[in-house]
Formats: sequence, C-alpha cells, structure tokens
Amino acid sequence: MIIEVIVQHSKEIVEAAYGKADRVELVSHMQHGGLTPDAQTLKDALLMSFVPVHVMVRPHDDSFIYTEADQEIMLQTIALIDTYKGKNIVIGALKEDLRIDTDFLERVIESYPYMNITFHRAFDRARDVFEAYDTLCHYPQVKWILTSGGHADCMGGKDNLKRLVQKQKAQAGPIIMPGSGLNLENINALHQHIQADAYHFGKAVRLQQSFDYGFDQSTLKQLKTILK
Repeated sequence: MIIEVIVQHSKEIVEAAYGKADRVELVSHMQHGGLTPDAQTLKDALLMSFVPVHVMVRPHDDSFIYTEADQEIMLQTIALIDTYKGKNIVIGALKEDLRIDTDFLERVIESYPYMNITFHRAFDRARDVFEAYDTLCHYPQVKWILTSGGHADCMGGKDNLKRLVQKQKAQAGPIIMPGSGLNLENINALHQHIQADAYHFGKAVRLQQSFDYGFDQSTLKQLKTILK
C-alpha cells in the first residue's frame, strides 16, 4: 500500500517522512489546485533522500489543454528536474476533444524515457475515464494515475474508481491512485469498496485541515494502520 501526501517545500518532506508517508507530491499554489514549484524549491526537494519526490509539472490552472508555449515551459521544467536527478514527474494534458493528449505525452517520453510518470487529475476532465485509461495503458512510463473517478471527489466517483482498479488489475496497467476528499472518516469504507493499491491525501492530513499548517502526525499514523 502506498500513501502519498502533498508537500510544498523541503521542510514538509521531512515531516512527511517522519509520518512514514511512502511518497510525496511536490507542488506550489494549492489555492490553484497545485502548480509547478519554483526552481529553488524543486532543487532543495530533489537533493533530499528521505522519501520519493514526485514533482508537479503544471504551469497554470487555466485548463488542461496546453499551447505549444505551455508545452515548452513544461519540457523545460522536466529538464530541470532531470538536472537534479529527479525521476518522478506528475503531468497531464488533454486535446480539444478532451481525449488524452498523446502527442505531448509522447514528446515527454521520447525526451525522458526514464522518467516515471503520474498522470494527474486532467484524467478526470477526459471525456471518458475508461477510454482514457485504455489510452494510458499503451505507455509503460505512465506508472500511476491520480484520479477521483471523473467526479469532484472520491466519494462521488467511488463506483468509477472501483471499475478503474478492476481494469488496472485485469490489464496490468497504470496504478489507480484515488485522491480528492479522502480523510480519516471515509477512507476505511472507501478502501473496502475500491480496493486501490495507493491513495493520495491533501489537507486531511494537515493540522486544522489547512495547507497553512504542518502535518498531523496522529492522522498519518492512523492512516498507516487503516491502510495496511
């Protein structure tokens, strides 16, 4: 079982590791749903070795349909991640018809075939999440998919998440990692229903349920007990 938590800087990586999180997603600007961290934060985080760091590569929150200029910025960010020996990126892009943007995905993979990719919640904006899953199965570099099952949160998307996990196991495809709206109150029931191999937590594992505060170590400990 993998528990991923969101971090915004290197100090939080230390806290997450202390709480025995299995991996972290490094982002900035959580008020915009999580964007690319700045270069110094990225460098500081990747030079640490407490826990695997997965770096968000998302230049803005306008949409998941990216211009050529946006894509160049994203490729430059991945180049910087590569410079600091990072091997894990979090990306996602859609075409105008809301299918997976395989052209951009293939550009990334051709340039950095050794990067482990988590396809982020652009997946939830796809026109059909099951079609999108089948598309991503063609790319072995896509290891994980962060998703709420095409809904606003995991409670709303629980049935789709269950079906996606079943597809994952039947097709040996990318690991489905439910995220959005998970907390101590609902994770046990959701896990029993979905049976995923990984879960993603945000403010639910923070003191006062806010990204302005550090991690609630008691909550992290309880999650590790529930998700054995």
